[in-house]
Amino acid sequence: MDADTEKTAKPRRRWLQFSLRTLLIVVTVWSVPLGWVGWRLGEVRRERATITWVEKMGGGVYYQSNYKPDDRSWWEESTDKWFGERVRLVGFHYRLMDFRYRQVSDLSPLAELKNLEVLLLHNTQVSDLSPLVELKSLKGLHLQNTQVSDLSLLAELKNLEMLTLRHKQVSDLSPLAELKNLKWLDLRNTPVSDLSLLAGLKNLESLYLQNTGVSDEQVQELRQALPKCDIGHASRVEK
Repeated sequence: MDADTEKTAKPRRRWLQFSLRTLLIVVTVWSVPLGWVGWRLGEVRRERATITWVEKMGGGVYYQSNYKPDDRSWWEESTDKWFGERVRLVGFHYRLMDFRYRQVSDLSPLAELKNLEVLLLHNTQVSDLSPLVELKSLKGLHLQNTQVSDLSLLAELKNLEMLTLRHKQVSDLSPLAELKNLKWLDLRNTPVSDLSLLAGLKNLESLYLQNTGVSDEQVQELRQALPKCDIGHASRVEK
């Protein structure tokens, strides 16, 4: 190879090396957003399939966007009214799923709805809450008149703010001691009698205990531990 040929060959090799290196960098840089897009599309497909299942089961899915973070006045509404008026719910940011009075027992498809925030299950055949364990965004759960008897899995739902257990055969409230964000708890018509574990729920704003086995003395003790909580006992709401 003469000198002129060698001079022309070397730049070509350097250009080729540079081009391959650049290509690898470009591929690496673009693989991250493309991978995220692929993951997100898969998540959307799974979510749509779940929503289709919900509608097939007769349930309803609601999307809210006008929620004001500083407006907590809705916590003061009674549970029946809050869960009963769909029109009012449109004003909140919650993504809500309504299965009330539906023939549903298996909640496993809901495990895909990572952004689900409110779930209404009263008067259903649901007994197993394990599919909800990974729903870390869940803030409201309504279990009135269901087949649920084991509350242990509720301890995993750290972001729960509202929980209804009316007309349930539950007496062990120990899993609720982990729900430090709980603001609203309805225990009406349950056989609970020991409230000591609730004393650590410092964010609790409303507690309903009508028709339970809780004594007046226990209510007074809890009222001292949670002075900012409205406690409903007997047939009226007291503070």
